[in-house]
Amino acid sequence: MYRFYIQDALPAGCLPAYSLPKADQPHYYELDESILNAALNIMQITDVLDTGNMPDDDCFNRIWLKSELTPARASEVYHFLYQQQLPEPVPSPDEIAAFKQAREDELALLSQRSPKEGYVPVHKFATRDAWRITPEECLIIAGVLTDHMLEDNNMVVNNIASLCKVSHKTLEYALRGWREFNLFAAKHGGYQVC
Repeated sequence: MYRFYIQDALPAGCLPAYSLPKADQPHYYELDESILNAALNIMQITDVLDTGNMPDDDCFNRIWLKSELTPARASEVYHFLYQQQLPEPVPSPDEIAAFKQAREDELALLSQRSPKEGYVPVHKFATRDAWRITPEECLIIAGVLTDHMLEDNNMVVNNIASLCKVSHKTLEYALRGWREFNLFAAKHGGYQVC
């Protein structure tokens, strides 16, 4: 199951127009892996999915190596800053600054857009590592999942549904919901893929 979390804090009483998977969590949406694969197939067919420009396996390691914090020390600094735990020794101002810079660099990497204008990087959906879908990318995704695509190109959706082993109606309903989620998320800072 893929879980999507809207980036910005939603204003009180802000509810989306689509049905929520969890009524008490308007910032949350989820898709079964087969539905997400179908959506990615449609995105690839419509040429908005960037399948090149993949980050290498060491991209996160380089960020944290640059900080000069060991994984254990980075964890202690995190717990000190965000969970008010007091490690021994207490993190120095330099360690805190290095940790914050590494987190900032990591968030920039997680949010990085495709160098190709109008494309969404496929790697953001390849893992559940909190990759960030930007508001612009939300609009690209929603723009692909139009009524025209879902209704007038019945054959495409039907073929993809059979490949993904879901019914046509189930897929169409799920893709409409995800389109609405993307439109909503575009107004609220995008979302994380978890």
